[in-house]
Parts: sequence; structure tokens; C-alpha cells
Amino acid sequence: MGEVKDFSFTKNAYEMYQEYQRVFCDNDSKLCYISKHKRRVKWVEEHISDVIMQYNLPKANWTVRDVLITNDVIVSNEIYHKKQKILLYSQINKKSIMNL
Repeated sequence: MGEVKDFSFTKNAYEMYQEYQRVFCDNDSKLCYISKHKRRVKWVEEHISDVIMQYNLPKANWTVRDVLITNDVIVSNEIYHKKQKILLYSQINKKSIMNL
């Protein structure tokens, strides 16, 4: 399941930390982007048969893959070793999707 986000990206250490907080860290009042995304991925995994039926997909051994699609690199993913699969919008092609 791919989720597309358009983030404003980091230019210095403080902005990188702020990006990390928004993208990867929940706080008392709000879930971060990745937590929301992971909840959606889990829902699709648990309801894959409904998704297949809704979109009239052919019968096959479907797999849900977790990826975030962005317009630019999320530096904090690498710096903080989060290992979230991120695909740049400019890099989307059949090969990049098949290698998720």
C-alpha cells in the first residue's frame, strides 16, 4: 500500500529533528504520519478480500507492501535509522515497485 505525501524538507539539523518528530514520533495529542500510514496498511492487510472485491481485481495471491511515496528524500529516515520504505515520486516505475 503506497501513501503519497508532499513534505517540506529539511535544510538544517533543527528542521531534520522537526521532520523526524512529525513523520515518525507520536505525541499525546496526535499520531505521526507513519503511525497513521501503518494503521492503514494493517487495515488493508486485514481486509484484502474486500479490497479485491471492491476494485474487481483478478483472483491471485495478492500481497500488501508498505511504502511511502514522497516528492523528495526524507533525511530523518536514514539519520534516525527508521528503515521505512520510501520511494521518490520521480523514481516510480514498474521495476521500482516490483522491488519493494
